Amino acid sequence: MDSELQKLFDTLGAQSQKAAQTLADVTATGADDDDLVTATVGAGNLLVDIVFDPRARRLDTHDLRERVLVATKRASEACQEQVQRILAEQAGSMTGIEVPGIGDLRRQMQEAQEQLEEQKRRMEDLAAKHRAR
Repeated sequence: MDSELQKLFDTLGAQSQKAAQTLADVTATGADDDDLVTATVGAGNLLVDIVFDPRARRLDTHDLRERVLVATKRASEACQEQVQRILAEQAGSMTGIEVPGIGDLRRQMQEAQEQLEEQKRRMEDLAAKHRAR
């Protein structure tokens, strides 16, 4: 392999590692309309924290549940937006580069974005089901 191609692979590898670490560190916060419930989600849309304002103690369980769902949905959406931005930046840095395997990486990134959209749809469906109860 010539030195230019090796440099390109090294650069792509470093960029991919940086993007992977950035994705692993993504967190986002969302709150209900009255800021009574604040949720934070991290990588994989996992709930990592939830905070209840003292005023939330006055809520009945149904209202509290609805507010938790709203807060977690908003946090999840914000997290997905960050992930999509990071993936778009990563894909943009590879535009015009044609080396063996780069097509696979682009495909994997597209699949990851599609999985995020599916998770978002599932969260919306779950929230709708809970509202319908």
